[in-house]
Order: sequence, then C-alpha cells, then structure tokens
Amino acid sequence: MKVQELWEHRSQTFWSEAVRYLRLIGNSGFVFTLYVLFLMGGYYYSSFLEWLPPAFPAVLFFSVLFALLLTRSPIRTFLKEGDLVFLLPVETKLTSYFRKSLIYTFIMQLFFIALLFMVLGPLFLDRIDPDTGYLFTVLLWLAAGKWWNLISRWAEMRIQSVTTRDIHIGLRFLVNVTFTFFLFSAAPVVYPLVIIGAMVFVYLFYYRKLHTQHGLKWQHVLEMEERMVSFFYRIANSFIDVPHLKSSVKGRIWASKWVDKAAHNKTSVYTYLYGKTFIRANDYFGIYVRLFIVGSLVMSVIPSDLGRGFLAVLFIYMTGLQLSTLWNHYDVKIWTDLYPVRHKLKKQSFTFIIERLLWGQALLFSVILGLYGVNIFILIAALAAGIVFSSYYARKLVFKKRKTA
Repeated sequence: MKVQELWEHRSQTFWSEAVRYLRLIGNSGFVFTLYVLFLMGGYYYSSFLEWLPPAFPAVLFFSVLFALLLTRSPIRTFLKEGDLVFLLPVETKLTSYFRKSLIYTFIMQLFFIALLFMVLGPLFLDRIDPDTGYLFTVLLWLAAGKWWNLISRWAEMRIQSVTTRDIHIGLRFLVNVTFTFFLFSAAPVVYPLVIIGAMVFVYLFYYRKLHTQHGLKWQHVLEMEERMVSFFYRIANSFIDVPHLKSSVKGRIWASKWVDKAAHNKTSVYTYLYGKTFIRANDYFGIYVRLFIVGSLVMSVIPSDLGRGFLAVLFIYMTGLQLSTLWNHYDVKIWTDLYPVRHKLKKQSFTFIIERLLWGQALLFSVILGLYGVNIFILIAALAAGIVFSSYYARKLVFKKRKTA
C-alpha cells in the first residue's frame, strides 16, 4: 500500500467499525435517557440561571474550563503496534500522513469545544456578554488557540523525558488560561492578539526546532493512540460486548475487603467473582460513583421536588445499563466454565450483585433528596420506586437488554 493512501484506509476502517457500535448505542435505552435529560435541562435552564448566585465567577469558570480543553490535545494518528517495525524506517515520508492526523484531530476536538460552548451559550450571554456576535468571535479565537496547542503538542511528542513533557503541558496551560481570561473578560482585542503573537513566536523559534533536533517517539504516540481507542471501546462496551477491549485491573484493597467477607463456598463463587470484578476490573466502580455524583449535582439545579425524584430513578436506570456488561465479562475466559457448580448460579449471583448495587444507589439518592429538603412523600415514593425498579431491572430487564445487544 502506498503511504499516501494509508491514512484514508486506516480512518475508513476505524469508522466503518465505529458506526456499527454507534448504531447499537443509538438503539439502546441509554440514548433515550440522555434525550430525557436534555429535555429536562432545556426546560430548567432558565431556572438554573436565576438560581445561580450573582457572585458566581463566570469568567473564571469559562477561562479554566476552556483552557483545559485547549491544553488537553491528544492527537489521533490511527497507528498500530506493527508500525514500529514497518513504518519507522519511512518516518521521513509520513509528513502528509501526520498532517492529515492533525487536521482530523483539530476538526473533531473543535466540534466538541463548539458543542460545549453552545450548551453553555445561555450562561455566557447572561453573565459575560449579551452580544451573540461576540460569542461566535470568542469561538473563532478558541479555534486558533486549539490549532496552536495541537501543533505544539505534536512537537512535544518528540521529547523523551516524561517530566519535561509534563512541564511543557503545564506551561501551555498557563498560556491558555491567560488567553481565555482575556477572551471571557471582554478585554480589548489587543490583549488576545498579543497572546496569539506570543504563541506564534514560541512555535516558530522553539517548537519548530524540536522537529529537526529530535525524532518522533513512536512508543509514546502509540500509547496515546491506544488510550483514545480504548476510551471509545469502553463506552461501546457498555452497550455491546467488545471482544478486543483490553481490560485493566485496579487494586482498591480498601473496597475489596468487603467482598472478602463473603462465604467461600460453591454457592457464592460467582457472587465473590462478580463482586471483585465490580470493584477492581475496568471502570465499573468508577462509573457507579461518577453517575451518583453527576446525578446529585443535576438534582441540585432542579427546582421541582417531583423532577428530582424522577431524576433519581432515571440515574438508577443509567447505572444499571452501565453495570449490565458485568454479565459478559468472563465469557471469553474458559476457566470459569471449569467451576464444579451449576450454571444457573451465575445468573443468580449476577442478579444478587446488580440488585444490591442498585438498591445502594437508591438509598444514596434518597439521602441526597433529604438533604435538598424534598417533600417527604416524594422522597419515600422515589425510594420505593427506585427499589422496585432495581429489583425488576436486576431480575428481568438486564437480561433482555443483553440479549438485544
């Protein structure tokens, strides 16, 4: 294959596979849940702006948030492990390949920044500047800043020392915070122009030299590529089993001790296994905690007690969807089939674990509802609905979802 055609082939291969996963995600109940959240968010947005204190540091919030988005610039290259052998000798001929990677990454990341900026648009217009034209002007400035960060990040990938690379990222963040602060504080145009000029100067007289003084650190590029691909597949794995997804294991000894207290006998073998898997494997535990935190924060901006109770049940459903992949976690492991236990114990143990986890989520949300001063009858109804739904989901609905996928 010609090197000039390699990038198109790699990108088309990835997207042909990614589209299949996206269709499965689109057909799942999770997208419907996000749609409901979007409608509720749109309905309560104006109430949220009224609830937000006048002293809220909107300029600082926007500056730090978008400075982080500008600084964080992973580059999608579509490289594979075998390229260390087959493409490394022709690195000097891959200029057009990597240029396409930079343009592709720029478009994808700028789309995400624009999408987030549009979502936060009402907050921007309410607290920073009511002029819609200035909003789009700021977006253009952010596009210029993102391009500088991407080409600078690409030059930094030629630095061998991890510490030195981290220092460069930290310095870019400081530059980006200054740049975004001038943008969101509506400073005179000369200030962001000076920052842009400094960015161009630094790239021309420092970052550009890295390309001639150092070779590309292929191992670092491959690690970045693997992290980005794994992130997409972990999301897809929440809805359909991804066989080539690399699993990760975390110790979490402090939490694993609770599972160790379970009885060690034949009837609890899968309970023990699924409990350990939830705490240590992939990011099940992290998803469980993050959904609880996000749900609690969303409830804080919903003025209606009924809306908060509905959100509690909705986030329990979202948690169940994410944890449903535990059922297939060991399908590709032959050693679990060698256990001298009845196969139906697997289903019973899985139901036991999921049901208890969702019950725990329901109890935690009821505590949050109590802290927000929700009407006691709505609180009890939400808790009861959460427990009933948890049992139904763990015993019936979770298996229907996995079969459909």
